[in-house]
Amino acid sequence: MEFQDIIEKAKHELKALQGETGKNKTFQAEQRFFSSETAQNQFAGAIKRLLNINKWSEESGIRATFQLYDNTGLEKKADKPEIGDYFKVLLPGVPLENWMKITDITTSIHLAEFTAHPCANPQENHSEITSHFFVKETSSTFQVKVDGTRIKACQIGLNEKINNHEQAGNRALANTLIAEAGWNGMQFIQWENLAAYWCGAKDKKNH
Repeated sequence: MEFQDIIEKAKHELKALQGETGKNKTFQAEQRFFSSETAQNQFAGAIKRLLNINKWSEESGIRATFQLYDNTGLEKKADKPEIGDYFKVLLPGVPLENWMKITDITTSIHLAEFTAHPCANPQENHSEITSHFFVKETSSTFQVKVDGTRIKACQIGLNEKINNHEQAGNRALANTLIAEAGWNGMQFIQWENLAAYWCGAKDKKNH
């Protein structure tokens, strides 16, 4: 890498930590099968695993916890979300709730995905405060798709900008530390393991 490239990368990292610019991140996994017919037959299971947010932590083995809520902020036991639902993320060792609102859901015989954005806590009356370490303009898309003999799964984060300005309320410093830890490895551990779970790579029956 050229010296000037190193300088520019360092500048970008500094701006990212200051919440002035965002990053795009994608984490993925795949499961291969003997035939496309087998992959297609297994795809319904991948869709079920992706959409059942309440089971992510229990069945994938990750330490973060996810809980689905309806559009009024009440806990929801359903095995799939609806547009307008929320989900709460609790990270290990971090006593802060991180909320996301589901804005889009797509399902077909070849692809299933939903997109969510950081949002205010629906159980509190502070709509101007984004209860997440990323800003509300950040988007996360959670996806599984079947491609020939493979089922692929990924989490796509776009414009991951640290929430440490107006939207942050009193958690600006905490948000910065959480986001930095995520960029330095926590995200990889969480999303790579979840992607492997969604696509069935953690299911020994599929090996």
